[in-house]
Amino acid sequence: MSEVPDFSSEWEWGWKTPLLLFPSTDFSRGPDALPPAISALIAAPLDEFDLFRATQILAESFANLKTSRVGIRFERIQAALFRSHPATASLRTGIQIPEVTEIDLLQKIHALPGVVIHWEVAVKFYLAMDPDGSNDPDRWIGPSQKDSLGVKMRAVRDRQLAALSNPRHARAVGISEDEKLYALPKVHGVLFTPWKSGMPYPSPTKNPPGVNPNGMRGIWFSESDSEKFLRERANRFPNDRIFILHDRKEWIRCHRRAEWISRAGGMPEIFTEETNLKNHFNFRLKTLTGSDSPEKEPFQGLIIHGGEEIRFFCVPDSWADTAEGSLETLRARSRIKA
Repeated sequence: MSEVPDFSSEWEWGWKTPLLLFPSTDFSRGPDALPPAISALIAAPLDEFDLFRATQILAESFANLKTSRVGIRFERIQAALFRSHPATASLRTGIQIPEVTEIDLLQKIHALPGVVIHWEVAVKFYLAMDPDGSNDPDRWIGPSQKDSLGVKMRAVRDRQLAALSNPRHARAVGISEDEKLYALPKVHGVLFTPWKSGMPYPSPTKNPPGVNPNGMRGIWFSESDSEKFLRERANRFPNDRIFILHDRKEWIRCHRRAEWISRAGGMPEIFTEETNLKNHFNFRLKTLTGSDSPEKEPFQGLIIHGGEEIRFFCVPDSWADTAEGSLETLRARSRIKA
């Protein structure tokens, strides 16, 4: 008999992490602007879900998954949860509109007959270029510098959520003229602001219009600041525990999973000395590339401060300069891939 997977940390983080964008096509209105049944579903506590069924669905989905991309895994987590909620009457996933886009989820719920909910699901991590964040979504850059919050917001709003506003496309996916459509983003993730010496928590941020001000926040710092960062935390908060998330799949799990792996003697490991975080660059470099190439990649970690979880990114010293240089490219609409 095969062992039942433990997805508890995926459920905790995947569902409870506050939404990054307001659930509205124009991002300007929050859940209160939606029908109460949809708002209630977004805010549903985990004890309303049939998590045994969700586990079966997700285990099968992961077993058949041909990619390790975090975004695709996160989409599967959301689909498994939606399917396992008693409000769901039907759920369709991965619906292709040829040469236009793919619809992530189409849901019908028992409380709203004649209504179809189109969800676009994503999990994203962006680093602010400015000390207190920015109202400009393009000044929040992905750690790999391949996209920005602005790129994602334009893609979701102008291409993905807008697709079914075309009656021809709606008919093509089986939505009748008598049915009312709600097209909503379900985008989770973390926005990271630059770490300031003496600041134990993520600093207050400026947020682009449509970004949830109560969303999850973290901090980022450069490689050369890593020793100072760890030394300062160790002096101020000696009981903190720091984890390095070697595997990107850990980014969409809560810290309970990381603690369990650490106690089991595997990865991610706990770092207690100031030098370990800086040395981790070399470890990650050799693991990913098999060489001592000067190319270094950002990596994510987390701090357990009492019962609180604080996410962070550590980036190469050159990261901020190269991110500034990528801004105009990322602003260009041509960066939005079909």
